Amino acid sequence: MEEKRMEIKEFFPLIQQNIRDAYNADCFLLEAPFRDLTIIDRGFRKMVWGQYNTDTKHFFQQERDRIIVVKSTLRFVNVLAMFASDGDYDKIITIGPFREEEVTSAFMNDVMQENNLMLKNIDMLQNFYTSIPQVQAESVVVTFRHLLEFFQPHFHNIQPDYLLFSETENKIDLDVTMLGQYTAEHAEEHVKALKALLETVPNGNVSEAFDKYKNFAEVIMVDNIYSVLALQKMLSTLNVLLSVELSRKYVHPYYCMQVYQGMEDMIRHCSSVNACKRIPYDMLHKYCLLIKNHHHEEYSYLIKKVVDYITLHLDENLTLAALAERFEKNPSYLSKQFHEETGIPLTNFVQSERIRMAVRLFNTTQMSVSDVALQVGISDFGYFSKQFKKQIGVSPREYCMKIRVKN
Repeated sequence: MEEKRMEIKEFFPLIQQNIRDAYNADCFLLEAPFRDLTIIDRGFRKMVWGQYNTDTKHFFQQERDRIIVVKSTLRFVNVLAMFASDGDYDKIITIGPFREEEVTSAFMNDVMQENNLMLKNIDMLQNFYTSIPQVQAESVVVTFRHLLEFFQPHFHNIQPDYLLFSETENKIDLDVTMLGQYTAEHAEEHVKALKALLETVPNGNVSEAFDKYKNFAEVIMVDNIYSVLALQKMLSTLNVLLSVELSRKYVHPYYCMQVYQGMEDMIRHCSSVNACKRIPYDMLHKYCLLIKNHHHEEYSYLIKKVVDYITLHLDENLTLAALAERFEKNPSYLSKQFHEETGIPLTNFVQSERIRMAVRLFNTTQMSVSDVALQVGISDFGYFSKQFKKQIGVSPREYCMKIRVKN
């Protein structure tokens, strides 16, 4: 059976968002006939040399889907996915430009000498390099390839081509140095370990996820990384991939985004190598907990929609009659179907979700008890207190007092 491939325009926005979130790098979708490729370098070459035409024949001479890593003698990198259709390339996803090195005086001098640039260009060069992110190409390639695999699985078998682009000669050559550093075998081992980790987390087993991460960390040699910035980039990549993996079919994207944003804040504020190396375990624990709390893959399409609607609209009218009208179902049928699939009466589920959200709000905000009650859709304060004590064991006020003492 021919492998079904998702349309590029359908999945590109998700790839673009994840690449931007993980690396703060530009990501664009280009379509044939590719008359203007200045977007790939933000028009930088034209700013430096005026009328500048890049020789792109090397890119378009092969009739197969490709991933290309282009390293310029201007010391920036682009990663491209090229999609072939009827013997020609009709679409390109481009990431970059980004740099792999710190912008120092030595860096600037090397760039100017290698490309025969005049001193008058130094301010423009400085502004350009400080405006693009510092990222390791290897990290971008692994993330990009894995994202592409989600939507077009054949990319699992596509190894990246590493190319060097000489600005002064307008010439493209194979980057032998890069190939020596990052062989196809190592790339395969890297992706295999990452895939094993991502396939384990949806099971919700924390200890298994920890074991898979330790294997992944060994493959990418985390113990040999002593840069906070490099670790932060690795952690952001892992956070993106876990969030994407779970939101695809296991958990509503709303909840995945909550965990994702919380982890990004933690990563961003991490200031030591040791602290960064502890974050993956906290991350895996949170995503495994997310699966346990919000996983409903086994439910029918209808019940999935009902569950998601309830958990995202707790402050609204969620009576059986209102939900039946919302989903255009007979109330008796909806109630029976929900109970059969979840094992919980629908009205009980609504109350349980409301109280669970109340607990979360008490722990993460300074809202008053009455405000929390209204936020979760219960206007009767006495009824809210009764339901809260029934589920949690103490009244809302007692719970808040315990939190304050603990903190």
